[in-house]
Amino acid sequence: MKKLFYALPVIGLLFFTSCEKEESNEIVDNAIAEPIDLEKDLYDFHKDVKITSEGGSEAIMRVYSNSEAAVASYTSEHFKLVETLKSETLSEGLIRQNIKDDSDISLEQEEEMTDFDTKENAGAGIAFKMVSVAKTNPNVNYSVSFYHPENIAKSWSFWTHYSGIGQTIATIDRHSALRRVYFGLKRKAYSTSGWAIMVSEWRFLSNGNSYSLTANTNYQFRFRVKSKRSSAYTVNFSN
Repeated sequence: MKKLFYALPVIGLLFFTSCEKEESNEIVDNAIAEPIDLEKDLYDFHKDVKITSEGGSEAIMRVYSNSEAAVASYTSEHFKLVETLKSETLSEGLIRQNIKDDSDISLEQEEEMTDFDTKENAGAGIAFKMVSVAKTNPNVNYSVSFYHPENIAKSWSFWTHYSGIGQTIATIDRHSALRRVYFGLKRKAYSTSGWAIMVSEWRFLSNGNSYSLTANTNYQFRFRVKSKRSSAYTVNFSN
């Protein structure tokens, strides 16, 4: 009986240690599953929005901003998750799904905007990143068409689009004749690299046209997009 009395605290201690170890393992597992998201440190507010493709795939689009009201203004209706076949270009996929009119491709020319005060507006706007996607078809790439809330002031609006880590292709496509779109593109070759300019702000993207860049060694891309009021363009990051 006395031996049992002394043994009980030992058993209790072992049980507590076992539970603590299991809890520790759970934390480690969750940490491993947590995607890399350095952008959280750049903005005061963020939220996740679930979006679904017509093929049934689901993705999480993370919205960032230094304005809580700006983040709150975005819902799933402002994004369209688009599946394009790996055998087709982004433009071809948008035309096939009637998001883009193939007769609407324009040869309009407009000078790049160089008088924009980048210092004054460097922190303006809202940022986006697709942090996860549940694929139902391994033979497709996933893009997102953006239909931003209307800017009542009708002034220029700015949006930043971050790729996932290690994605090597960045593409932007314009499919609205009513919205002028300008963009710039930067990338990091390695995690320790600074942002290198691939396309200077602000290059004009004429209606119906696309721009794409492939970088065999890449850590991350960053598109900056500028337009008045609600824009209509699609961004794709893939491998």
